[in-house]
Amino acid sequence: MPSVHIILPLIFLLTFFGPGFQSISIFPYFSLTLALYYVTHTSVYDTLFLSTTLSLGSSFAYLGILQNNEWSSGAVLITIVCCSLLGGVLTLPFIVYKVFIGRWSNLHLSALVFPITWTGIWIIYYHVSPIGSWGSYAYSQIGNEPIIQIASLVGISGIDFVLCWSASIFNLFLDWDFFHPPQSPQGEQQPLLSSQNQDTPLSAIDRIQWKKLTTPVGIYFSVMAILFSYGAARHNILPGTFFMNFIDSTISPTVKLGCVIGNAFDSKEADYFDETRDLASKGGNIIIWSEAAVFVDSPAGYESLVSQAQHG
Repeated sequence: MPSVHIILPLIFLLTFFGPGFQSISIFPYFSLTLALYYVTHTSVYDTLFLSTTLSLGSSFAYLGILQNNEWSSGAVLITIVCCSLLGGVLTLPFIVYKVFIGRWSNLHLSALVFPITWTGIWIIYYHVSPIGSWGSYAYSQIGNEPIIQIASLVGISGIDFVLCWSASIFNLFLDWDFFHPPQSPQGEQQPLLSSQNQDTPLSAIDRIQWKKLTTPVGIYFSVMAILFSYGAARHNILPGTFFMNFIDSTISPTVKLGCVIGNAFDSKEADYFDETRDLASKGGNIIIWSEAAVFVDSPAGYESLVSQAQHG
């Protein structure tokens, strides 16, 4: 049987294209599922390899976050250091999961310990991190409209939980044999993920015990059906209800607001000021420029920009 370590490059690629700037919403489900499979089949010390993989994947995913017109080696180094720390945070729930399944044989709790631990650690991270929720896998679900609707009820942590609970359930399907507790000669159950090295293969009926999997899997799919129904209804067919109101029904406009759209890569400050004056002449009370419309790299450049704004 090939070494389980061969899935690490795949976890790296799924992490690279999961969270971050190249986000594909379905990839985090695969990366977390494979990471759980890896942790299940390796020792607790091998989580160091998993941590390195997650750190590298996150580093490549966010490599350009601090860059502007020209790439800076210092900004790259800062990103790599931050993502290395992020990799450590990402690994902690897997270590807790590994310790749990090595000591206890409760299948139902084993399906919940990872999402509960992941969500709890990230709640702490959100509150103590100086960069807020940066690095959260929940942002990868922005394109998954039914899922992100639950943020109106339970916030970003609810999305974290659903994401990791899904991976935990998928791991049950991926790893039938390991989640079948074999019987000892004395009739006692062995630990949940004890070795399956037996002289004779388990029969299909013994290997796939639907009775043991029905409850966690059934609960998961029932809850997900409700969440998807709620999310789809809130997003598509029930505007104005389900905690969502039209903006003009809740906010009375008092000022006219204008926005100038631009980017620092093709900055045309003179055009931006011309458009600003045009919006002001049409009655705009507040004129804002889009994020990163201009790039200022020195105090002198900032003073010049402010002077132009004040004196035209």
